[in-house]
Formats: sequence, structure tokens, C-alpha cells
Amino acid sequence: MSSETSLASVFCGNCGEPVATRFCTHCKAKNLEFVEHQDVSPQSAGWTDVIDDVMGAERHKLWVTTRSLMRSPVATTLSLTENGEYTGHFKLMATWVVVSLTFVTLAASRLLTAFLTLPPETTAVLDENVKQLRVQLLITYPSIFMMTFVQYYFLSLFSKVKRTPKSYYKLCMISVAFGSVMQLICFMLWVAVSLALGLSGRDWVLPLLALAMFVSLIAAWFYIFGHHRKFWSLPKSLAAVLITAFFVLTFLLQMSLVYVFTLPVIQKIISVD
Repeated sequence: MSSETSLASVFCGNCGEPVATRFCTHCKAKNLEFVEHQDVSPQSAGWTDVIDDVMGAERHKLWVTTRSLMRSPVATTLSLTENGEYTGHFKLMATWVVVSLTFVTLAASRLLTAFLTLPPETTAVLDENVKQLRVQLLITYPSIFMMTFVQYYFLSLFSKVKRTPKSYYKLCMISVAFGSVMQLICFMLWVAVSLALGLSGRDWVLPLLALAMFVSLIAAWFYIFGHHRKFWSLPKSLAAVLITAFFVLTFLLQMSLVYVFTLPVIQKIISVD
């Protein structure tokens, strides 16, 4: 069907019956918005049409927003948060979380083991680290959402600026989206550098993995510190203490969820024979 065809073009606006011509055959009313029905062959409906069906007009906006976040993360995050017309924060977050999780937990280690002949002991340690990383990442996002509520009310006590829960939720969604992009970039660099080193890269796979995780964590701290300080109008020293405290609390919450409540169940689900 033509992209211009709408429900008003297929059904009579007067009686609601299906319309095949410009004039309704049931009530004789003129359908001014009628557009000739044109079938689209299955061959012409490719994967681009599937993406358009899922993302719609947001696909272009998502790339524009992501590029803007890459150029100026803090300023763009605050601008989007304050912009009442911007409503794509959840879709932005969901898209990059899925892409990042897919690459980090599935594609990265498979690329390395496919192109590098790793020693058996290194492969075993890498597989174990990836399994633990899967568990931690699966727990990370729920714990972030849980901490969002705590952070909002706690930060409100130290700020003279009144912020709504909705605006802070929006800020956090955009933050998670950009954090996922940064995580994706760090792990892509880990894979690229390991592969570029070739045979000598076998001994650097695990140290580079630790470096990628450390760099992504530090980048996340500075990014969250930057926009939280401005969003809540906090002094730099107070903002640094509060953000560090939230990082520690989030980490402790993640560890408790992983090792006390969900580790055995999740390990069975994600374990790879």
C-alpha cells in the first residue's frame, strides 16, 4: 500500500465502510482523501522497511541525537532534558542498551576467539570473565533504575533547584543511553587493539579487557558528575562526593543482587556449554 494511504483513505469518513473508489458505494459520499490502492511487492519491502516500521521517524533523530551526544555529552544531555518537545529518551536508551549488550556479551569474545589462537588457559579465563560480565550487565540496568528514585530524593535535599521526578528520569534515560554508547566504543577498541596486535595480542587480551572496563567506568563518572552538577546546581566538591557515593552504593547493590539473589539462576540461563 502506498505510504500516503491512511485509514481515512481506505474507509469512508461518512459511514465507515471500505472504499474502493473516490465515491463510497454504500452512502455515495465523496471521499476527498481517497488515494488509489497500490500493492507493494514483497521484494520491494526490504529490511529498511522493517527498520522504518519499528523506528519510524525516530531513526534519523536517534543518529542525530547520538552524534550530538558524542560531540558535547553534558551540554546535549542537559539540553534534551530541558526540551519538553523531545520525547525520544526511552527509545534512545533502549536502542543503545540492546546494541551495547549484544556486542559486549556476545560478539566481542567470539570475534577474539575466532581470529586469535588463544592459549587454553586464556580462553577459559576469558569465557569465565565474559559470563560474569553478562551477569553484572544484566543486573546493572535494573539497579540503575532502582537507584534513580533514591538519588532523586537524596539530591533534592542538597539542591535549591526544584526538579520534577519526570525531568530527572529523563536525564537518567539519556545518561544510560550515552553510557551504553561509551561502553560499546570501549569494548570495540578492546577487540580492535587485540586483533591488531595479532599473535602478541594473545597475552594482552585480559589486561586490555580490564583496561576497557576501567576506562568506561571513569568516563561514566566524569560524564555523570558534569551534568548532575549543573542539573542540580551543586558545588563541584559536593557533587563529586555525592556522585562517588552513588557509584559505590550502586556497585554494592549490584553485587548483592548478583551474588546473593540471582547469580545461580542467571548463570544457568546464560551458561554456554
